[in-house]
Formats: sequence, C-alpha cells, structure tokens
Amino acid sequence: MKIVFYTDVKYEYQAKALIESILATGENIEMIYYNIGFNSSLEYPKLTKKFFEIDSKKPKFEFYKPSILLDAIDSFGDGNFLFLDSDIIVGRRFSISKVKTDFDFPMCSVGNWDFPFKSSSDSHYIDGVFVGDNTCDERNLMKQLDVKARSMMYIYTCLISFNDKCRDIINEWKLLCDDDYLMKNHEFFFPFPDETALNVTLWKRNVNKNFGRIYLNTLEAEPLKYIEENDNITGDPNLNYGILGSNLMRCDNSSDIMFYHGIKDAKILDDVIEYLKKDKVNMTSSEETKQKYISAINNTKVSINKPTPSVSFNLHFVGNPFLEILGNTNDNYNVKFYDDDKIIHTANLKCNMWTKLNRKYFTNWEVKVDNSKGVQVYNEKINLKNRRVYIAIDSKSLGDTLAWMPYLEEFRKKHDCKLIASTFWNKFFQKSYKGIEFVNPGMVVNSLYAMYAIGWFYNNDSEPILPSTIPLQKTATNILGLDYTEIKPRMDFNFAPGVKQYTTKYVTIAPSSTAGLKFWNNKTGWSEVIKFLKSEGYDIINVSKEKHDLEGVHNLSDLSIENTMNVIYHSDFFIGLSSGLSWLSWAIGKHVVMISNFTEYDHEFTQNCTRITDKSVCHGCWNNPNFKFDKGDWNWCPVNKGTNRQFECHTNITGETVINKIKNLISQSIPNIPSIPNVQTYEYRKITNPNE
Repeated sequence: MKIVFYTDVKYEYQAKALIESILATGENIEMIYYNIGFNSSLEYPKLTKKFFEIDSKKPKFEFYKPSILLDAIDSFGDGNFLFLDSDIIVGRRFSISKVKTDFDFPMCSVGNWDFPFKSSSDSHYIDGVFVGDNTCDERNLMKQLDVKARSMMYIYTCLISFNDKCRDIINEWKLLCDDDYLMKNHEFFFPFPDETALNVTLWKRNVNKNFGRIYLNTLEAEPLKYIEENDNITGDPNLNYGILGSNLMRCDNSSDIMFYHGIKDAKILDDVIEYLKKDKVNMTSSEETKQKYISAINNTKVSINKPTPSVSFNLHFVGNPFLEILGNTNDNYNVKFYDDDKIIHTANLKCNMWTKLNRKYFTNWEVKVDNSKGVQVYNEKINLKNRRVYIAIDSKSLGDTLAWMPYLEEFRKKHDCKLIASTFWNKFFQKSYKGIEFVNPGMVVNSLYAMYAIGWFYNNDSEPILPSTIPLQKTATNILGLDYTEIKPRMDFNFAPGVKQYTTKYVTIAPSSTAGLKFWNNKTGWSEVIKFLKSEGYDIINVSKEKHDLEGVHNLSDLSIENTMNVIYHSDFFIGLSSGLSWLSWAIGKHVVMISNFTEYDHEFTQNCTRITDKSVCHGCWNNPNFKFDKGDWNWCPVNKGTNRQFECHTNITGETVINKIKNLISQSIPNIPSIPNVQTYEYRKITNPNE
C-alpha cells in the first residue's frame, strides 16, 4: 500500500508531521507527496515527491483531491493507496490490513456529524433530522444529478482507501470538481467542497459501505494521548458521543481509532510526534487516566472550540475579478472594487465566502476591505508584474489575429508580466515574439493571476466600447486598456521568403472575401483594372483560395499560406478588399490597394495603404452602432437590401476610379516596406499562359 497526500508550501510543516507519524508506526509503507505549486525540500526514506501545477480554476484547495488520486493510480502503478489529508496524524493502532480494500469504490470514514455544518446555530430540519442553520446541505447537488436519497451515512474525505478498480467513480468525482458551471456556483452545489461531490457520487451508485469511525477530530495533543493509551473508550451519548466533555470529538470506540484529524498548531504537532516516537504504553481503561487528560485539557491555554482567529484574502483576475475571504472569524467584511476613484462593486462577506464581478476587460482595479468596525484590513491594487497572464485571441480570422497580435506584446511590455497567449495562427508569431509563451486554443493553463479574451462580443462586460464603432486594431487596446496607435505585426511564419517564382513584374490580387458586402460588386471593375495593368506590363496573380476566370489572371495552384505569402512578398503591390489577405500583405510590408467602402476609412490600417472609397453613396454600415452584422446572411445590406441600391457602396466604385489611384501610386514609385530582410531573388519560371 502507498500513502498519498498533498500540500502547498504553506502547509508543508503538516506534511512533515504526517510523514513522521507514519514512520513511527514501523509499517513498511511507500509515501507519495504531491507538492502543489512548489518543490518540497523534505527528504525521508520511502518518500517520493511529485510537483503538481496550481490550477487557478479551482476555487478551493480541496478540489485538487480527485485529480491527485487519479494521478497516483496512473503514475505509481497498480495496487492499493491510502489518501490522507495533510492535517492527519497516524496513530499506533494503524494497520495496513485494516484499511486495504478490494472494492471498486473508494472507502472512507464517517466523521463527527452525519450532517456537517459551518456553525452550530440551530434552526431547521433535513429529512426529519434537526440540524444547524449553516448546515452543509448536499440536496442542491443531489437534485442537479437526480440522486433521490442517501445510500449510507455521510462520509468524510480526510482519508480515502482506493485502488485501480475505483478509477471510474473517481473520474466521475473529478468531472464534478472540474465542471465550469458547478465551480462558478461551488458554494451552492459543494457546501463542503470535494466532500459533497464524493458523497453524492457514491449515493448515486448506491454505495453503502464505509470504515465506520476510525479517526478522531481534535485540535489538541491531550485527546490523542488519551485515546492512544485507552482501549474501549466510548463517548458520552449526551454530547454526540464526544469524549472529555466536548461534543466535537466523537468516539464510538477508541479501539477503532487509527487516525487523528485537525491538529494544525506546529508546537502541538511537535509534541504529538515526540509522544508517538516513544515506546508503546500499556493500554488500559482507567478512570484515573481519563481524569488526568480532562484536567490537562481544562488547563491548556488553547481552546479546542476557539481556534486562533485568522483571515486571509484570495484575489485574482482570471476571467473576472474575484475575491475570496478565507479564515475562521465571525466578523463581517465590506468589500469594494474601485475603477480608479469610482466604486464599481460592493459586497458584504463573511469568512469562506467570495464575490465576483461580471466585467472581463482590463481595469486598473483597486480592492479595499473593511471589517465590521470600519477598519481597513485589505487594500490591493492590480499588479501584473512578474505574474502569469493569459490572453486568448478568440477569432479564427487571419485578419483579426494579425490586427490584434501587436497589442499583446505592448501589454506584456507595459505590465512586465509573464504572458501566455493563444491564437489560431501561432506559427506566424512564435519566433517574432520571443517574450510570449504560445499555447494552442483550449489548452489548460495553470497558475494564472489574470486572463483576458480579445474578440467582438457586443457585451458591455467584455469590452468598454462597442467594437464595431472603432478601428479593428483598437479592439485589442479597448479590452487591454492600452493607448491606441496603429502597429504593424511582426511576422516570421517560421519561414524566410523563398525564390521569386515569376521573372516578370506582377501584381497580386484577392477578389474574394467572406461576405457579399465585402466584394467589389461593380460588374466590370476587376476586368477594367486587369486590362490596365496588363497594358502597363504587369502580370496578375490571384492569391485568393477561390479561383477566378478573369481574363489575363493566373490562379495559384499551391494555396499553402507559405506559398501565398511568398508570392505576395515578391509582387510589386497588392490589390484587395477588407480581408485577411490584405492584412497579411500589409503585415509583410507590401503596399496595399484596398477597395472597401462598407467600413469607415480608418477601420483597417492606414499606413502603406491606398484606400478607395466613395462617400457620395451609402457607406460605413459596418461601423454604424445601429447595425450588427448577420454572419448567416450573405446578402446583408442593412439599409438597401432587396432594392436596386443594394451594395451601392461598392457597385458605385468604378474601374476608372481604381485605375486612377493605381496610376498615381505607380508614378510615385510604390513605397513597399519589407518586413523580412536579406531576401534573395531567383528566376524560377515565366508565365507562358496567364490562364493556365
């Protein structure tokens, strides 16, 4: 059997005490210690340590438990395992044979209460049982999972015996603890974190076996020593079968107790370990011994029922601003979230409660917390320096990604953060943006302090300004809280420009796009422009994925993005629409002639671009706040659809208008701005048939 346990660095001292109590039993046991977010320096015989990433999506530390159990099965082979909470001490009665099971479900112990609660204020019943006002009511999760009734008493997850046969049920438990919806509402569904989830999972499968009560809850050393030294001790039935005058230390029979749960004071732990390392004492059922320990408890300075008041705060900005107050005080706390000097959100919380805002875009948050006396106990401003921040570009569009990528780098530099980014075009940027860690969309990213998503959401909580009313690149600065200036993305493609495939001078065009209103719908426009370019000695290469039968135009056969980029790069200039290929051409330094009148002049890039518009007709609907583009309507034209003026923004742009712009461009010697240096040009082949 292997014993499994975990802590973060804060509670490593508890793990040390647990290890030493295991060693004191004399059992030959392998121990597996999961280090959550740190690397432990503890060294003991039979101890294996394993690093485990912090999961920022887990609102409570306990929710790691099923993941760790599954990892233990996967990483450390077949056989039996015993999971123990780090605040458990293993007693002298421990025996592997007593906790080793062969069932296909985890075996646990029942605990102090059949209906655990957070405080003892009595006020209502559950299923006919009188319980406390703050009872951890599991019925919300039972209803969610359609579990009609308990199949056995409530079990506690501070100790769990399991094996490979339990994988299926542990995985179901893990799925509950990983579910985004349940996690967002964890206080409603999981009043006693992971424990509620496992109980309901077991009841769902009609499991009705457990170990009974094999551990004692205690904060002190004296009850432990009393139980260790006395067999057949039974608690007082008038005190919930508690011992030594306390209803919080239930003991059905001391001869069954193998574990002690709840000691957290470091000095008390040292005392307990020294005690357990001594030779075993004779076990008796002595009234004199009992009175000795009652006296010791009465004289102790630390109250069993009143732990030292403590409070701490968990603040992060992963998706939404989130503050959790942790501790054991009964005080009330007033929480305020400020955007500069303006109060955006307030909440009144107690310990072990949290609040979360809907706003998702970057804000210079300041969080202040006052206690019930009006004394400020917490004040924290958002500070991303050296923090792990995740930014996802949600759009799969090539143009959107090229437009927004530069501002992720600006955000990283401004905040000096450790930036992780996901895009659907990572290969374009991995070499150019060395300071950013790229991951694929959908990958789990752990240990985050903040997370933001870039896209068009049409949601005031996701972006402060309606995205369609501002330049496309400003979408990113709008969400990330940056000053807006036009920035060209750095490109690499994991690619260096190759040979120039055509010896003649040529122009690249992209007549296709993703919606009807984006096309240049003038019936003769493209033909007139192509005829003019041919007269000027240019060949014309269509780099759109869609082939076109325009006379004098060569359609690419190799439509890979690398070849398309190479062909555009070696052209004299590019003519296109408001499309991803226009953004791509601009990004690699090619001058772009853009025919776009459905967007405002500054919606796309303005540098190194000849923009062709006609303000005398209906135009700019894309940026009009009164309209929202319908992706499902190819003929979307919000003002003139179904009339003879449909798409007049582009039908009224004539071939002559475009030709005159190109003439002016050619006469000025086209200002291409190469992005990728050291390009060599080679003759490859000539176009002998433009329509091949």
